[in-house]
Amino acid sequence: MEKSYPPIVGISAVLSMLIILILMILIELLNLQELYQYSNVYFMLIYVSIYILGWFLFYKWYFSKEEELLKKFKKKSNLLKSSILFFGWFFILLLIYIWFKRFEFFR
Repeated sequence: MEKSYPPIVGISAVLSMLIILILMILIELLNLQELYQYSNVYFMLIYVSIYILGWFLFYKWYFSKEEELLKKFKKKSNLLKSSILFFGWFFILLLIYIWFKRFEFFR
């Protein structure tokens, strides 16, 4: 028997990963890479802590508003729903693209 988690768990996890990705891009953008030389273990612990805190906060916030948000989303027109989904995916893919091309963009 396969255990299925509610969508809110996955959504909050992805949003937390996006926050970490944005933080890493900001470190590159602000030219703070020298911070990495002190200790990668500390940065890993900081990133993991931020990820877990972000996941917990997103989960708590969305859990109380999940039904209301789903009802609002279902009331929107199909064109608006498609646009929201398209721009959401576009934003995620843009962040991933910037992450892999960061050395060309920020140096």
